[in-house]
Amino acid sequence: NNNNNTLKFNSNSTNIVNYFKKSEFTFNHIKLSNELIFEFWQNYLTSTNKLEIPLHVICIGIPVTLRKQVWLQLSGAAQKIEQNSGFYQNLIQTICEDNSEVKLIEKDIRRTIPEQELFTTAEGLQRLKTVLSAFAINNPAIGYCQGMNFVAASLILYGFNDEECFWILCNLAEYILPCQFYTPCLSGLLTELKFTINDKCRMVYFSIYKIWSSKFL
Repeated sequence: NNNNNTLKFNSNSTNIVNYFKKSEFTFNHIKLSNELIFEFWQNYLTSTNKLEIPLHVICIGIPVTLRKQVWLQLSGAAQKIEQNSGFYQNLIQTICEDNSEVKLIEKDIRRTIPEQELFTTAEGLQRLKTVLSAFAINNPAIGYCQGMNFVAASLILYGFNDEECFWILCNLAEYILPCQFYTPCLSGLLTELKFTINDKCRMVYFSIYKIWSSKFL
């Protein structure tokens, strides 16, 4: 740790992760050099033994030039693509225009980020429709839920191809997000909102009380 609070050392990604795991490291007072951050993620991507990355390490940020590759790895999509060669291509051949989920998707995609030129074109809308339809067919217990269109659209805009978008969306809904976050009744989302709102309301209450008491008590 030098005088300008920038942590600098030469190491591989394994040693960096182990250092953060063992230490009581705080990012409030120390920042990492851009060179170290880039080196860490580059080593992570080239490593044959992918490490479990602690959340607080991810929060240091991912360089823009490596972000797409890192997202594919951390989401588990890269592994799914490797393990299921040809699966997506075969799946999209089964999409039926008469499917009720596909009809619902058709209505929603035209309301998805219309300010983006890509989603005013037939090509962009078709890509979004195909990814969402493939997800709904592959996950009948979940199907299509409103809000998925914005997630898929954001991934497309970021430069992922359709198969990558599909597997990232699958892993988000099935493994990463809380249970039943994406369901027809949105029970997981409602539960999450309930606790979030309760916490925020409690924080606001104490902040208001603190201000009020300082003036009137």
